[in-house]
Amino acid sequence: MGEYGCNVCNEEYSALDEKRTPRVLTGCGHTICQGCALSIFKPGVSHITCPFDRVTTPLASGDVRSLKKNFALLELIERIQQASSGQVDRYARDRLLGIDCDEDPCHTAVLFCTVCESHLCERCSNSSHDTNVLSKHRRIPLSEKPASTANCRIHTSYPVEFVCKEESCSKDNTLMCVFCRDYGMHKGHAHVLIERETDELRERLQESILELSKSLSKIDAWRRQMQTVANELSNRERGPFGEALMQVRAHFNRLRDALNCDEETALNTLSSHVNARVAALNLQIEQMDNASNRLSSTSSELQRSLVLDRTQLVERRNDLLALAESAKADVVRSPEESLLSNLIPYSISRSNRLHLGHYEDARVVLLGLEGAGKTTLLRALMKAPHVPDISPTNGFTVDSIHYKNFRLHLWDVSGLNRSRSVWKHYHSNAQAIIFVVDSSAPERFPDVIRAVEEVVEDSHADSCQFLLVVNRKTYVIMYLFLR
Repeated sequence: MGEYGCNVCNEEYSALDEKRTPRVLTGCGHTICQGCALSIFKPGVSHITCPFDRVTTPLASGDVRSLKKNFALLELIERIQQASSGQVDRYARDRLLGIDCDEDPCHTAVLFCTVCESHLCERCSNSSHDTNVLSKHRRIPLSEKPASTANCRIHTSYPVEFVCKEESCSKDNTLMCVFCRDYGMHKGHAHVLIERETDELRERLQESILELSKSLSKIDAWRRQMQTVANELSNRERGPFGEALMQVRAHFNRLRDALNCDEETALNTLSSHVNARVAALNLQIEQMDNASNRLSSTSSELQRSLVLDRTQLVERRNDLLALAESAKADVVRSPEESLLSNLIPYSISRSNRLHLGHYEDARVVLLGLEGAGKTTLLRALMKAPHVPDISPTNGFTVDSIHYKNFRLHLWDVSGLNRSRSVWKHYHSNAQAIIFVVDSSAPERFPDVIRAVEEVVEDSHADSCQFLLVVNRKTYVIMYLFLR
């Protein structure tokens, strides 16, 4: 197959061979030759299915030849063939009109006989006009065929020559002949020659066709671009989809690796803790066994002394009393409660760190005027993603973080004016207060001072640690007030 051929049968398209005529499947836009269309078409069905994308195209009267010819492709093939052979097809433009020959419908007409008023191909034109009489008939290229003139519908013997331009005239009957203009229903009406009207109409239609061609070109370009994008997105091995799949898999593989590492660390920590507890228990058990053996030996010795006669008992009086006193001095201490419990207190932080032992809960309250940066500070402590625009807190929010043996419950309390009167209800049972000040708003410092004084002078805050944080500076200044 050449560069321009049917992708089904691999044969070149041709305007001379009817079977090789390119036909457009309007349902999807693909082009196949007429021969392949006939082989694909199923009799009794009113449509044909595209062999490439399975899109159906309706057929008028169930005839494959009702499909439109791809004249643009035919013209391109003609030009390429002429350029390669150096020959010029003088009837190329006429052949592209796609009019069947009146003598042989399988041929494409390129000539028009002005006497016979017939459409003929070159072969039929020569064969049908080879007599002396018929050879004198004037035959012109089909593209130069004069426009036919219809007769007036009212005055059938007169040709239509004018078009009525009167606004009050019926739009269904604007054509007029000379008799209509001078004596009939269009007498006195404004009118123009039909040639002028048709020329103007053709110009407008040409403009519309040009616009449609531009639109079709844009649609075709967009379609090709979207098809390219669809093909690239459908490729799971390469392209954007494949790269995105690889990146997503790599991301979750990193998460799994990190999680597996955290799990391994936590399990090792737990195993070390349990092994240490078991070793401590075994050491205590060994010490208990030694003490039990010593006490059992002393008890047996004292039991045997009870059966001695009086003389022997008195003689060993000092030794036996010393042995009894040494047994009393060998005091066995009770084990710690933690050694007698089989529970393993632990917790796992948000960072997947295993903490063994019990946490000490602490309540920390964040106070400050609205917009000072309390929520931003809280999110920084929680290691949450940065949010550029945060709306003021309405009410309060609570989050918890773990630090060493502390579980800190952080209360972000609203700094709105209507909420400051109830601050004392939040910090009355707190272990620490963090007061955040916006250093970029010095005009609010008087309000800050009054708010800080109210908090510090409150009797409920006597036992609290007070931390003043100056926010929005090139560096953070913190004053710690121990009370």
